[in-house]
Amino acid sequence: MSELVTNKISPVTGTNVTLGDSGDTFTIASGASISGDGSNLTGIITKSSSDPTASTNPAGGVGTVYLNTTSGQMYSCTDASSGANHWTNIGDGAGAEGSTTYMTAANTNGTETTDGSFKVVTFNTSGTFTPTIGSVGIGSIVDYLVVAGGGGGGGCGPANAATGGGGAGGLLSATGLAVSTQAYTITVGAGGTGGTAVNDVFTATSGSDSLGVSITATGGGSAPNSNNASNTAPRNGGSGAGGTGSGASATGYPGTGVAGQGNAGGTSQHQQNYPGGGGGGAGAVGVNASTTVAGNGGVGSSNSTSGSAVTYAGGGGGGIYATTSFSSGGSGGGGAGGGNGATAGTAGTANLGGGGGGTGGRGGGGAAQTGGAGGSGVVIIRYQFQA
Repeated sequence: MSELVTNKISPVTGTNVTLGDSGDTFTIASGASISGDGSNLTGIITKSSSDPTASTNPAGGVGTVYLNTTSGQMYSCTDASSGANHWTNIGDGAGAEGSTTYMTAANTNGTETTDGSFKVVTFNTSGTFTPTIGSVGIGSIVDYLVVAGGGGGGGCGPANAATGGGGAGGLLSATGLAVSTQAYTITVGAGGTGGTAVNDVFTATSGSDSLGVSITATGGGSAPNSNNASNTAPRNGGSGAGGTGSGASATGYPGTGVAGQGNAGGTSQHQQNYPGGGGGGAGAVGVNASTTVAGNGGVGSSNSTSGSAVTYAGGGGGGIYATTSFSSGGSGGGGAGGGNGATAGTAGTANLGGGGGGTGGRGGGGAAQTGGAGGSGVVIIRYQFQA
C-alpha cells in the first residue's frame, strides 16, 4: 500500500537507497533540500555527453529534460514516439530534433559559401550535389541557376566579309524546386571554339549543355565563317548566333534561341562593310547590323542565386570588314567583335556563358582572323540550412 511520506525522511548514506515503494510520493519541507551531483538521475531528467536523437526514447515521455554535459545545451522531449522522438532545444531553439528541419548537402567540385540562413554551392566545373532532405517543407527545396556554355564567333579569311557573334549559353533559374536525397550529376558546359580563319568552312562550334539538379540548359549557337553563310546558316542554341555578312549571295538571318533560355541573334548586312549581327543574349536578342556598324551582342540576364546580383549569358558582338568601328559584347560575358584584318574576336567570359565575338577580313591580302571562343557555363544551387 502506498503512503504519503511528509517531513519524515531521515538522513541516509550509501548507494542505491530506496525511499518507499514504487508509486510512493513525498514532500520536502520548506527550507529543506536534497543534494548531490545528479549523475545518476533518470526518468524526468537525463544527462549525456551527446545530443538526443530520434531514437532516444525517454522513460519520462513528453516533457523529459535532456542535458548535454559537453555543450551545456538542454532539450525537452516534445513528441515521444518510439524511434521517432522530437527533441527541442530549450536554450536557443536551434538544436537537434528527431526529424531534421533543414537540408544538409555534400558536393564534389563545388565551392560552398554561406549567405545568411542559406548555403550557396557554385560549380565552375562538373561534379555532384547530394542533398539530405529535412522535414517536409523548406527541407526539400532548392533554388538554382544553370547556364550553358556560349557559342563561338565566326572566323574570317582575308576576304571582303565579316562574321556574326556567338550566341550566349541558355540560362535557366528558379526558386522552390523540390529535390530528393540522391547524388545529382552536375555538368558545367564548355564554351564553343571560335572559328578559324578559313573561308567557306564552318569551323566555330556551339557551346555545350549544362546540367544541374536534373535541369538542362542548352549551349549557345555558333556563327559560320565568312563567305560560308550562303550554304550554312548560323546555328541555333540557348541563344542563337548572329548572321554572317559577305559579298557572296549570303543568308543574313541569325540563329534562333530556345524559349525561356535565351534569344535569337541579330541579322547581318551584305554591302559596304559587310558587318555581322550580334549573338543573342539571355536578356535580349542580338543587335542587327547596319550598313556600316556591326551588331552588338544581346544583353545577358541579372541573377542573384549566388547571393549577389551577377549578369550572365551575354551574346558575342558581330565582326566587321575594313573599319575599326568594332562592336561590343553583351553585358554578361559576351566577347567583343573584331575585324579589319587585324583584330580577332574576343572570347566570352569563363563561367558566365557569354558568346564569342565575330571578326572580319580586310580583303586584298589582308590578314585572316579567328573568332572568339564562347565562355564556359556555371551551375549554382542555393538551399536553407538554418532558421
